[in-house]
Amino acid sequence: MDEKKAIDTAITAVEYVKSHGVETRFTAEDGTRAEEPFLEKLCSAAVDAGADRICIADTVGYTTPDQMRALYRKYSTLLKAELETHCHNDYGLAVANTLAAFEGGASSLSVSINGIGERAGIASLAEVATCLKMIYKIDTVKLDKIVSLTPLIEKYSGIVVSPISPIVGENAFSHKAGVHTAAVLFDPSTYEAFPPDLVGRRRQIIIDKYTGKRAVEARFERLGIPLSEEQLTEIVQSIKGRPEVTNYRDEDLIELAEKMTGLCFSVEVPSKIEAMMAVKCQSNVYTTSVARRIRVVRGIAEVCEITGDFDIEVRILADSTQHLNECLEKIRSIEGVEVTETRIVLKRFPSKE
Repeated sequence: MDEKKAIDTAITAVEYVKSHGVETRFTAEDGTRAEEPFLEKLCSAAVDAGADRICIADTVGYTTPDQMRALYRKYSTLLKAELETHCHNDYGLAVANTLAAFEGGASSLSVSINGIGERAGIASLAEVATCLKMIYKIDTVKLDKIVSLTPLIEKYSGIVVSPISPIVGENAFSHKAGVHTAAVLFDPSTYEAFPPDLVGRRRQIIIDKYTGKRAVEARFERLGIPLSEEQLTEIVQSIKGRPEVTNYRDEDLIELAEKMTGLCFSVEVPSKIEAMMAVKCQSNVYTTSVARRIRVVRGIAEVCEITGDFDIEVRILADSTQHLNECLEKIRSIEGVEVTETRIVLKRFPSKE
């Protein structure tokens, strides 16, 4: 189509819809890359034909936030219609561009759960809604319910959210570095832009080789175990001496404390323990997303999705009983895991083939 044909077609379509008494949105597909005079003529013609809302789509995520803000400021004055924005994330600018369009005058913001969309997706509901609440002081949706949507959409879409995704990612409210944990324990706002419970999440202080003394001390205080400075220092050094352990459970820390205080004695533990673990997932969770998270746990030899009463079968090769316990607890803590059943392998009979 040439420009005149495109405008005439838009007018015909809008008039047809309006003649049936339906509220109408006209979208200028890939509008942010259109020549400005043509875009203005097209959108103005759609409004004159009766369009109630105009959407200038950033279809390939091409625009910068400054350009988007200026564009919507112009059209909020030029057009007597509601404005909508629809931003793709090809350059990672979908949320920034959506908020820039809002600042420019857009009152309808196109988003999707988990940011799912063509190619790199579009602006994420969780990110945009949280920004509107915390930065612009505007309430839109029930933020504490957003996180429950993530596993549901993972299940139906087959697209797993990255652990470092803002708001809904597993690591979004995890702290491990010594300076970070000490500060967040003193004042959470030091390293948290907003409280985790705002979006239905909980803060997690991870104890591992990066952990500082303050975080370890706080965990033992919560467990009700009194330690001297010397004992605490020894435990921190012991933790840092085992860089392969990515997260110490309460049980692991209690065992360390018992050794330091002399409340119990250490025992020899067998090595290379093999176990089979059956995992049942919550009904609203995409099984493959859980299987993928299990697969990266240290000590996992094999992960299979299965039929029957359980959803996943895991084969574990552990260096010791402590390592085995770490694997089991890590798997049980994965979001979406409902029930597990573990069996230790006593004998293995290899095939003769």
